Amino acid sequence: AAEGTKSALDKASFRFDLQRALSQLAPKQCAAIKMFYGIDAEYPKCMEQIAEELQVTGERARQLVRQAEVALSKLPGIKLLEQYL
Repeated sequence: AAEGTKSALDKASFRFDLQRALSQLAPKQCAAIKMFYGIDAEYPKCMEQIAEELQVTGERARQLVRQAEVALSKLPGIKLLEQYL
């Protein structure tokens, strides 16, 4: 039972830390990266789907995802999320 509780706590901590990191992004970047990686969704979306939902071109969707990845990699403490992997 302790293992189940620990994993539930880890999952809750991970979600909290991930949401905190994502909240540092511009709104469209946040939406794009969440769709691309399937965060808070059933499955990840392809660039065409992201572009359609955000009403941008496919190239702009790709840029938004890439910009979000770069911005996240530069956040102080982002390496702490690796403990959940």
